[in-house]
Amino acid sequence: MPQTTPLARPTFFNSVCAIWWRNFKVWRVQFWPAITSNIFQPLLYLFSFGFGLGAVFAQMGETHYLAYVLPGIVANAAFFTASFEASISAFSRFYLQKTYSAILAAPVKLVEVLLAEALWSASKATLSALAVLGVGLSLGAIPHVQMVLPVLLFTFLCCFVFACFGLMVMAYAHGFEFFSYFFTFWVTPAFLFCGVFFEVSRFPEWVQTVAWFIPMTHMIHIVRPLLLAPETLTLMTILLYTAYIISFGAISFLLAHRRLSRRLFDK
Repeated sequence: MPQTTPLARPTFFNSVCAIWWRNFKVWRVQFWPAITSNIFQPLLYLFSFGFGLGAVFAQMGETHYLAYVLPGIVANAAFFTASFEASISAFSRFYLQKTYSAILAAPVKLVEVLLAEALWSASKATLSALAVLGVGLSLGAIPHVQMVLPVLLFTFLCCFVFACFGLMVMAYAHGFEFFSYFFTFWVTPAFLFCGVFFEVSRFPEWVQTVAWFIPMTHMIHIVRPLLLAPETLTLMTILLYTAYIISFGAISFLLAHRRLSRRLFDK
C-alpha cells in the first residue's frame, strides 16, 4: 500500500500572513461600515475640536491650536481603532465565531494567531491615523510634511502595542460586558488625559502619573514634536519613550498568549 507523505507545516511567516489575509477579506466585505467608524469618527473629532476649541484657544503656546491638536487626534484614532479591533472584534472571533479553534485545528500555533491579530489591528488603526494626517495635510496643519512617513511608521509600532494590550484584555474576558471596564478605565482616560487636547502637565500630579502609565502619552510626546518641531526632540527622548512602548507591548503579548493557552488547551 503506498505511503502518503505528510504535508509540510506552513512557515511562521506564511501562517501569519494567511490569518492576516483572512481578516482583511472579512473586513473588505464590511468595508463601508468599518470606514464609517474607523476613519470618519476621528475626522469628526479633528473638525470639532480643531475648529471648535480652536476658536476659543487660537494658540497653544506659539502653535496654532488646529496644528497642536492634530497629532493628538492621530494618536487617539490609532489607539481607539487598535484597542477596539483587538478586544471586542477579536473576542467575537474567539468566543462567538470559534475562529481561533478552527484555525488551530490546522498546523498553526497560537502565537501565530495572536501575532496576526495584532498586525491586523495595527493595520486598521494605521489607516485611521493616515486619514487624519491626510486631512491635516490638506488643511496645511502639518508644518513639517517630510515627517509624515516617519510618524506613520512609528504609529504602526504603537498600534501594534495597543493591539497587544487589547488582546490581553480579550484573553481574560468571559463576556462582552467585561469590555465596559476596558473602555471606561482605559480608552476613555487615554482620550481625556494623555495629551490629546492639552499638555499632560496641566493636570494634577496623580492624573499625570496615570497618564504616563498609558503608552499613548509616550506616543503623543514623540508624534507631536515630529510634526511640529522635530528639532526639539533628542535621540535619548525617542529611545526612552520607544523602549517603554515596546516593553509594554511585549508584556501584554506574553500575558495574552499565556492566558489564551490555558483557555484553549486547558493547561
